[in-house]
Amino acid sequence: VENVRLVDRISSKKAALGTLYLTATHVIFVETAPDARKETWIATIEKQATTATGCPLLIRCKNFQLLQLIIPQERDCHDVYISLIRLARP
Repeated sequence: VENVRLVDRISSKKAALGTLYLTATHVIFVETAPDARKETWIATIEKQATTATGCPLLIRCKNFQLLQLIIPQERDCHDVYISLIRLARP
C-alpha cells in the first residue's frame, strides 16, 4: 500500500511517508525519502476508528516501538487489516 504515513506516538518526529509491504511471513514499512530508506518490522497491528486524515492502525514493532500508520483510504486499511488477520492464522 503506497502513501502510508507512519507516526511515532512517543517521539515528536515528523510523520514518515512510505510504502507498506505485506508478504506471506512479514509486514514491512519502507520510507520513501531517498535519504532515509529505513525498514520497520511489525509484530502486531490493531485497527482504530477512522479519522478525517485517514484510517489509523496501531503498530507494535519487533523492537518494542509503538507506532501508528495512517492509511489514506479506509478500503486499503481494511484490506491490510484483513490480510494480517488471515496471515496470523495457522
